[in-house]
Amino acid sequence: MVALAAAEGLQLTAVPIHDQTRTCLLVTDPAAPDQLVINETGPQLSAPEWQALQQAVITATTTAQFLTISGSLPPGVAAQQLRQLIDAVPATCTVLLDTSGAPLQASLDAPIGLLKINASELAQAIGQPITSHAEAVTAARQVSAHGPRAVVITLGAAGAIAVDANGAWYVAAPTIHAVSPVGSGDCTLAGIALAFQQGLPLAHALRCGVAAGSANALQPHAAVFDINQYTMFCQQLTITSLT
Repeated sequence: MVALAAAEGLQLTAVPIHDQTRTCLLVTDPAAPDQLVINETGPQLSAPEWQALQQAVITATTTAQFLTISGSLPPGVAAQQLRQLIDAVPATCTVLLDTSGAPLQASLDAPIGLLKINASELAQAIGQPITSHAEAVTAARQVSAHGPRAVVITLGAAGAIAVDANGAWYVAAPTIHAVSPVGSGDCTLAGIALAFQQGLPLAHALRCGVAAGSANALQPHAAVFDINQYTMFCQQLTITSLT
């Protein structure tokens, strides 16, 4: 992991643990196209290991503008521990969260900058069906009234919806021949974070997120895509205001 991060030009603060880091195996048939995803079980974290990880994150957020939290929790870490980490982030750092299940429930009312979630996860979390754009906007406003300042709801190949106090917007995904959707959700969050770092408003950040997720789906590898494809999508995609 350290070598891979260095090859990407990323500055990595590694927190050693006893168990091995989880890997994900992707078996792709580009002619179909079809893909088999084999996820290993995550490593079991001890209490001291989680404390070390939490401290590393909090230390980093004292100088960072944004903290993205994406995915599930490893075995041994309770949902409330994630919430405690989020609450410990200084106000100068904006938290962007993408999770589901118990960690989501524990953080729904956290005063974070943005919650990114897919429609089925949000419907399950609030106990209401989401079958239309109007229902998605209503659900997002219901959640943002108690915690996140903004909510992005992804709709898979249909695109995504963003809601904050200033309005609601929809960006349709481009028509593509997807090779692999694995990692597209993470790339969507990354595109949003990059747009925020560049000072763009939520509607334009939504477009960047959809562009990144779509560019990722065109590649067999997760979170490795053509930056020119991403840039083209950013220029082509249309932002639609929702009432």
